[in-house]
Amino acid sequence: MPRHDDAVLQFALAMVAYLGQLGVGVASIFSPGTSGYVDALAYLLIASFAVALRRAWSLAQGSHLPAD
Repeated sequence: MPRHDDAVLQFALAMVAYLGQLGVGVASIFSPGTSGYVDALAYLLIASFAVALRRAWSLAQGSHLPAD
């Protein structure tokens, strides 16, 4: 997979996770008695950590550096 495609994929995954967290947070404001929002937010938080770990791993491998 080319490096540019990997960066775009990581950005897209991060945006989906963060916008999902925002959506669940806003939904929980309007319906605070629903406990399913807490579960959804927990899963989205785990997804955010997975995206961050993927990005950190790619940075540790040096895949952000130009090829020789």
